[in-house]
Amino acid sequence: MHLLLTRPQEDSRRSAEKLVAAGHRVTIAPVMRIVLPPGPDIAPDGCQALVFSSSNAVRAFAARSAERDIRVFTVGDRSARLAGDLGFAEVRSAAGDSADLAALLARHLSPAGGPVLYLTGTHIATDLGNIPALGKFTIKREIVYEAKALTTLSATCRQALMGAEIGAVLFYSRRSAELFSALLGDYGITPVLGSMTACCLAPRVAEGLRAADWAAIEVAARPVEDSLLALPALTR
Repeated sequence: MHLLLTRPQEDSRRSAEKLVAAGHRVTIAPVMRIVLPPGPDIAPDGCQALVFSSSNAVRAFAARSAERDIRVFTVGDRSARLAGDLGFAEVRSAAGDSADLAALLARHLSPAGGPVLYLTGTHIATDLGNIPALGKFTIKREIVYEAKALTTLSATCRQALMGAEIGAVLFYSRRSAELFSALLGDYGITPVLGSMTACCLAPRVAEGLRAADWAAIEVAARPVEDSLLALPALTR
């Protein structure tokens, strides 16, 4: 099947490798690009742990800090592997979503241990500081990158869509689903979605789509990539 990936380029490349190995054809069509703004070195002085919202947050922090001996917690396994590759010695993954990450922090940390430095992009689905399980913790959020919306789809992507070549589109965030839908509206090609399946990482992601536009919308059983790639549309 010919698939469309809407994640930023670096993240899509890794996902594409898995999908091609499974026998799919993949077109990468990001709706966002990652921008790392310049800034001073980040010194997590007094913090008991770092928390990363994504692989992009790991890369951004590593580019601005030599600190590697502090405990690290990530929302997913990919971010955890990257943190390990970049030299962090103690890394734990929630292998899920923000709620799973909050539960992991509550199990392994104490509010009395000091602040937790939460490294994120400009846009986040859920702020850890608003999760009741972490109500007694001091969460210091620092924005280290921006996922900037793109205003165009590549000619290759548009041709594949208009030629009815795409069988499914993969979405990892609600924002990417909303941006993709908006871009198709700008080009006036929303009707082509009637022959495609939207494959979504979580229910919240699917909320960014108009169900009536798609042939089907499938949602991963768990908010992790392996579960997304196991959806029926991608395995039949």
